[in-house]
Amino acid sequence: MQTSKTEAAGFTLVELLVVIAIIGTLVGLLLPAVQAAREAARRSSCMNNIKQLALAVHNHMEAKRSIPPVRQNTGLQNAMNGSAQAMALSYVVPLLPFAEENTLYQSIVTFIGTNNGQAFQTAVNDPFHISKRPQAVVCPSDAKTILSTYGTGGSISYRMNRGDVNMRSNMGLQRGPGILGQVETSIGSQTYGAACAVKPKDITDGLSKTMLLAEAVVGDQSSGVKGGLGGDNSFVDNKPPSGCLSYIDTATGAFRASGFATGVTTGGAWHLGNMVYTQFIAYAPPNWPACARANSNSNVESWAYIPASSYHQSGVNVAMCDGSVRFVADMVDAGDTTRTQPNDSGSVSSTSYMSYTGRSIRGVWGAMATIKGGETFDLP
Repeated sequence: MQTSKTEAAGFTLVELLVVIAIIGTLVGLLLPAVQAAREAARRSSCMNNIKQLALAVHNHMEAKRSIPPVRQNTGLQNAMNGSAQAMALSYVVPLLPFAEENTLYQSIVTFIGTNNGQAFQTAVNDPFHISKRPQAVVCPSDAKTILSTYGTGGSISYRMNRGDVNMRSNMGLQRGPGILGQVETSIGSQTYGAACAVKPKDITDGLSKTMLLAEAVVGDQSSGVKGGLGGDNSFVDNKPPSGCLSYIDTATGAFRASGFATGVTTGGAWHLGNMVYTQFIAYAPPNWPACARANSNSNVESWAYIPASSYHQSGVNVAMCDGSVRFVADMVDAGDTTRTQPNDSGSVSSTSYMSYTGRSIRGVWGAMATIKGGETFDLP
């Protein structure tokens, strides 16, 4: 009688290891593509958000004939029964009725103008709590937008353009479309006169060639250059962009222990008009280190020089004054970063930037930031 022998089917150990190796290789090849696709989607969403804010500014311009001031907004103060707290609010607050956020706007009017609420309150029932923050003010590529300077408040990714000049947030110099809502009666005096705002006719360089908004990353109060804030007591208004680099430890690539600020989260309050929260300056190219007079929280809030920045690869999203949105690379011409801001005659002093007018010395990037510099350039 003949018997047959049946072999059991299956993988050998070697074959199984080969299959696992192939699968691992495929996953390794696929993962970067998936991550790139996700970032592309986040970047597209980010561009849409800044577009929505730019359109809200246009709606505001049609109704009010001006771009909302970055702070010292006398219109908001009048709407809020003359409260001084209203003068601390950012450009975002007057945009709310034009961005389908009228309920939130009315709650702010009631909170400050009727109930004498404070602009720095961020409790759960206050209108500045993070749960009430408009979704369009944050970029999904920035995971730090959950952070805040004031407890449970909300941060912001999109900052108003103040121009190309280092200046304190309470300086009334008019280089960009974002300006204080009151005219200084004398330069640097902090004594204010008539109400002020940039009108479309004031942007003589052209709406399509002048930046309105740009991204800037939310800080984390660490020594890291991305999201950190370099500086010390010596940082002054007319310091050149290269001055920020002096606070970086070349061995670690981070800010030195004695050369960065804590206590204030850059971008950490969507509703407040200080430079460190809702403004940017094109004094240096995108993704340049941010700096401040870092000897106290109050000085950081007033003396912070925030460049445009993002977590996108090699550039930032910007919205122009005509409502268009474009991506500008870090390598954009930004002039000589070792050059101190001069006055019209070319001289430099501790106050010369205050009388600086005309063409920007910050290259194409600076020219994009001015409303009436008279520059001729091709947009990147």
